[in-house]
Amino acid sequence: MRAVFLFLYIATVGFSLESANVVGYDTKALQGGFTAAGASFVNVSDGSIKLGDLKVTGYGDEGYADNMIIVQTLTSNGKTKDKYYWADYSEDGETWFGWYNSDWDTCYNEVPLAPGEGLWIQSPSSEISIQNAGSVPNEDLPVNLVAGGFKLIANPMPASIDLGLISVSGYGEEYADNMIVAQTLTTNGKADAKYYWVDYSEEGETWYGWYNTEWDVDYNTEPLAAGAGLWVQAPEGSVLTITFPSPIN
Repeated sequence: MRAVFLFLYIATVGFSLESANVVGYDTKALQGGFTAAGASFVNVSDGSIKLGDLKVTGYGDEGYADNMIIVQTLTSNGKTKDKYYWADYSEDGETWFGWYNSDWDTCYNEVPLAPGEGLWIQSPSSEISIQNAGSVPNEDLPVNLVAGGFKLIANPMPASIDLGLISVSGYGEEYADNMIVAQTLTTNGKADAKYYWVDYSEEGETWYGWYNTEWDVDYNTEPLAAGAGLWVQAPEGSVLTITFPSPIN
């Protein structure tokens, strides 16, 4: 992953910036298979994100067939909800550039994306990347979780964030242990790393942040790259929010 900024480069959210309008672009390499990812900049003028803001680089005439790069949104049980196909092609004076249905007769570049929304992106090669440009979000960004199900979210900041800085609100003693689970996903959709949210104190000892199931391994310094996705499970009946901190004060 590479993030390029006007006049400065952000490496981690271990600092603050004074500028309220830092702009740049981010390039995230895809994997051969699927990658959980999302946008890491917002529109300079209004703070919005649209599907068309995500551009594919490294995809040309190198033997790739049509419709091989696919962006999917997922339901709370991991099923495909929406599908969008990348096109970058011109013929007989007509040009297709951006995200379409499989027949390229409906363009979806104006589809809005919520900050922190994760996408399940299929790519035929690790030589292909997703790029988006804009301004750095200048406020912390909350993402609502799905009660009794999963939600694919993504780091919406163009900087790596330590997991311990990504907090969960609305979680109290009414929930059993290890009921909020954040997972990274392999290229075929299997769970890879698992992190469990803990906010608990007992006999002078405090656990706060992301741990293993036994709470004896602390993952709070584990970095989550810009635009990287997490598949997050929340308990039934909960009203929970995950908040990503902005690198700008």
